[in-house]
Amino acid sequence: MGKPEEKLVGELLPLIGGAENVNTVFYCYTRLRFTLKDNSLVDDSGVASLIGVLATKWIGATYSIIIGDHVKDVFEVLAKYVNVKMEEPGAAPDGGEFGGKRKMRNPVMLFFATMSGVMQPILYAICGSGLVMGLHVLCVNAGILQPDSVFAMVLGILGNVGFYWLPMYVAMTAAEHFKANKILAIALVGILMHPTISNLAAGGTESLSLFGFVPMRLLDYSSTVIPSLILVYIQSKFEKLLYKVLPKMLRTVVVPLADIVILGCLALVLVGPVAKYVSDWISQGYLWLYNLASIPASILFAALYPFIVLGGLHMSLAPICFQSLATLGVDYIMPLMSICHTGMAAASLAVFFRTRDARLKGVSATAAIVTGIGLTEPALYGVFLPFKRVMVMVMAANGIGGLICGIFKTYAIALALSPLGGLPVYFNPTFKSWLLATLVTLCVSFFGTLLFAYRRGDENADKRDDEAENVQLPERGA
Repeated sequence: MGKPEEKLVGELLPLIGGAENVNTVFYCYTRLRFTLKDNSLVDDSGVASLIGVLATKWIGATYSIIIGDHVKDVFEVLAKYVNVKMEEPGAAPDGGEFGGKRKMRNPVMLFFATMSGVMQPILYAICGSGLVMGLHVLCVNAGILQPDSVFAMVLGILGNVGFYWLPMYVAMTAAEHFKANKILAIALVGILMHPTISNLAAGGTESLSLFGFVPMRLLDYSSTVIPSLILVYIQSKFEKLLYKVLPKMLRTVVVPLADIVILGCLALVLVGPVAKYVSDWISQGYLWLYNLASIPASILFAALYPFIVLGGLHMSLAPICFQSLATLGVDYIMPLMSICHTGMAAASLAVFFRTRDARLKGVSATAAIVTGIGLTEPALYGVFLPFKRVMVMVMAANGIGGLICGIFKTYAIALALSPLGGLPVYFNPTFKSWLLATLVTLCVSFFGTLLFAYRRGDENADKRDDEAENVQLPERGA
C-alpha cells in the first residue's frame, strides 16, 4: 500500500474487527461513519493513534472516525476492501438501526440525531443558494443591477431555489432517515406545495371544505421544515403497517394508492396546517426570546459553541434558522456561528505557528483551513480538547464576539457555513457590526492563543501525563 490513504485503511480495518465486521459505512464532511456487527471488537485507542486519524467518537451505535477534508479519498480506498453497502453523504443511520450493541435510548439525543441526519445533506444546496441570494441583494443595493433587469431576476431565482423547495429536500432526506419510500415522500409533500393550493392561499382564500364538512386550511408551505418532517415520519409508520398486513401481490398497487389518497388528505386537512402553525410559533417564540435577552443569549451561545458542536447539536439548529429566514426574513444564529468558526480557525492557526511538533503542526494547519470554511471537527478534536487552555481562550474570544453581535442584533439574510465563503449573506444593515465582531474575535483568539493559551511543548507534557497515568484522556482524539 503506497498511498497514505491505502496505508491508513490497511491499519484501520484490523482495529475495527476486520472488513467482515462492517455493516455499513458512509462519509460526511470530515468523518467516516461505521455501523458494525460487534462494537466490542473496536480498539478505539488504537484507531485514535493512527496517522491520518484526527479523532474518534461513538454516536449511538455509529462509530465516527474524523479524518479531515480528504475523507472522500479514504472512503474510496475503503470501498475496495469492505464488501458491504457503501453510502454517499446524506445517508445517516440512526442510533441502533443496524443492531449494534450501543443503542440511542435518550429521546432528546435521538431527536437531535434525527434533525442532524435529516438536515445535514441539505446544507450544500441551501448554502449555495444563500450565497447567490446575498450576492443578489448586494448587487441590487449597490446599484450594480437594476431590480427589474433579467439578470437580477435570474439571480433572484437562483438564490431562492434552495429555500422555496426546502420541503421537498426535507422529504427526501427524511424518507432516507425514517426508511420510507422516497418518491412517495416527495409526492406527498408536493401535494402541500401544489400550485393550486399556493395560488388560492396567495389570492386570499383562507380555507375550503372537503366533502362539504371537513375544513381544509390553505397555507403557503414553501421554505418550511416541520410539515415535511412530520408527514414523512407518519408515512414511514403507515407504510410499515401496510407491509405487515398486505399480501405481497397487493403491495405494489395498494401502498402508493393509500399513501397518496389517505395521507394526502390527512396532510391537507390536519398534518400540514398543524405543523405550519407549530413552525410559525417556533419562529415567533425564537424572535421573542432573542429580543428579550439578545446580549446574554448571544454571549452564552458563542462561548459554549464548541460544546454545542461536541454534543452534535449544531446541525439541529438548522430548522430554526430555516424557519426564521422563511417567516422573518432574517436569522440571528448564523452570525454567531460565523464568528465562532473565525475564533476556532484563528486559535488553530496560532497553534500552527507556535508548535514545533510535526504532527500537531499538520493537524492545526488542517483545522485552521477547514474551520475557516465551516468544518469544525478537526479543530475541536485535534487542537482544543488536547489543550484545554486553548479551548478556554476560544470560548472567551467567541463570547466577546457574541457580545458585539448581541448589542447590535446582527443578522444574516440567508444560510452559509463559513465566515469567508458566506460573506454575501451578511451584506445588510448590520454588516459593520458583523465585521467588527469577526475581527475582534479573530484578534483575541489568535493573539491570546499565541501569547498565553498555548505554550510550546504542551503536546509533550500531555504525552508524559498519559504515560504517567497510563490512561487515555477523555475524548483525546475521540
